[in-house]
Amino acid sequence: MTKTAVLLQAHIGSTRLPKKILLPLGDMSILEHCICTACQSVVDLVVVCTTTDSSNDELIEHIETFQHRYPKLTVYRSSCKEDDVLGRFYNCSKEFGISTVIRITSDCYTHSSHIINTCLKVFRIKSPDFLFFTEIDGWDTQIVSFEALEKVYKEATEKHHLEHVFPYIYENKDKFRIINLKDIKLSIDYAEDYEFAKKLFS
Repeated sequence: MTKTAVLLQAHIGSTRLPKKILLPLGDMSILEHCICTACQSVVDLVVVCTTTDSSNDELIEHIETFQHRYPKLTVYRSSCKEDDVLGRFYNCSKEFGISTVIRITSDCYTHSSHIINTCLKVFRIKSPDFLFFTEIDGWDTQIVSFEALEKVYKEATEKHHLEHVFPYIYENKDKFRIINLKDIKLSIDYAEDYEFAKKLFS
């Protein structure tokens, strides 16, 4: 397992705003904005993770209209229940041989490839089990090693653990090495700051 991938969880069964990720914004749908951003980041693969439920057939048809523009893009349809996103992510990662999993959601239309890349570079330098950036709504980024994801998959049992993927990590901080990106100094005042910056740009 050597692949790094963005996994975009997606479905069109939203009760608050049905089919919201298919809505147009400019010349793209909300979903394609997210995919475009993810594909611009320094990852090997971008996977839209959805389910085999027939309600998501329209989602797949929509992706097929622009998939040719994104060589990194593929789709994974899981037989897990709609609310078992953890199982979806684990099985997808296992099938594609993904060693570093980056989770973003498919409605974050202003997400930045620069944010994703910075999170990924810090993750590679610091080698935690889990890194997160959740300070700005819409730019949420979570990165986990496959080993940590597998541990969560095997140990998590509560409904909210399955639905939201990483609550088990937040609730069991003693079991994982965790980094919050906001705790990483990304400005330069001292020599050690410059040394770290050089690692980010190497």
